[in-house]
Amino acid sequence: MKKMIGSKNALYQTYALYLLGLKYGLKHNELKSTIARWFVFGILTRRYTSSPESIIELELSNFREQDNIIEYLEGIMASELTNDFWEATLPQRLKSSRSNPAESTYIASKIFEDNNVLFSEIKLKDYLSPLINSPKKQVEKHHIFPKNYLKKEINNIWGIENNFFFRNRRFYWGCRPAQDVIYVLREDENVLSMQKYGDLFEIETLGVPWIHHSQLIKIEHSKYNGMSFVEKTIIKSDADGRVRMYIYFRGGEINV
Repeated sequence: MKKMIGSKNALYQTYALYLLGLKYGLKHNELKSTIARWFVFGILTRRYTSSPESIIELELSNFREQDNIIEYLEGIMASELTNDFWEATLPQRLKSSRSNPAESTYIASKIFEDNNVLFSEIKLKDYLSPLINSPKKQVEKHHIFPKNYLKKEINNIWGIENNFFFRNRRFYWGCRPAQDVIYVLREDENVLSMQKYGDLFEIETLGVPWIHHSQLIKIEHSKYNGMSFVEKTIIKSDADGRVRMYIYFRGGEINV
């Protein structure tokens, strides 16, 4: 299943960190859990996709200077695998029609859990195994991501089309959590930049962890002035360690 590894750089770097951990006196059982999650973390966040050489060099240098290697790795993962990553960034990547690391990682987790293909007695690991000779076809996404498939089926039966999303492990279909405060994003105040890509606006701002998918926001900007619902949020840090949040929304009048 080499195609599902997704990033050879993540594999090589994770193994290098594991070997360094052993060199500095840690036991296999001490490293096993953290190193395994680091590998998945590296794939999910595409950590080694852009400028991998500089990232790997920096990690190895910092790794050697740490008194507690495990705490160092756990701290990096905690800082990047935020609620917004799980609730907005990752679900958005899973919706992609193209092959992507998020989808491959999810499929790998289903294989690890020994799950069947949806509505079938066939194990997913057997269906995808290159060692079993059988006619292969691409796994239909609704067999692996049943919530999305079932949502479409429900909408078709009732003749309606409702948006859906997840937050705090709850599924919202055609509704939103209660919101007490409408956050205002103002030009030259808390908006660093604003762009439009297709029908989506993108606002770059400082990290605002309390703004989430589906929340109502007010925008006061020369490129757009009005109210809109958040479509997704992404948090990134640049090479200097500065954290930025990217908020996406669609233009047009809405009823509130």
